[in-house]
Amino acid sequence: MLLGALAFGSAMALMAGALTVVYVHAHPRCSDQALAQAHSPDGQWTATLMERRCGEETPFFLHVNLRPREEALRWGFFSGRADEGEVFLAEEDTQGTKVALEWTTSDRLTIRCAKCKRAALRRDVRWGPVTITYEVGQQ
Repeated sequence: MLLGALAFGSAMALMAGALTVVYVHAHPRCSDQALAQAHSPDGQWTATLMERRCGEETPFFLHVNLRPREEALRWGFFSGRADEGEVFLAEEDTQGTKVALEWTTSDRLTIRCAKCKRAALRRDVRWGPVTITYEVGQQ
């Protein structure tokens, strides 16, 4: 009887753990939302503009991720964030800050954010063969 109770308790603990993992994966605290995409003129690269907010009292984070066009965005299993290929990250107080993505050539991306009020937290100038230029400032 003691062995049966121990087996039942272990099964319940395993089931609770598995359900917790599934719930946290399906409902991450801070998931990203894709707002826009731009493909390079040669069709080799994709730039994706994303937005994240981790609660009502926290700022919005805007970020741009680059990847080969045939690859899908990779989301963190528990975080729900797409960090791979992130080249630009800005923290904003309000939703709706406009960011424009423009491929000027097949290997040159321009990121425009005229109303970004705060300094960008990340501004990479290269990602593999792609050169990135920025037009970020106050208006």
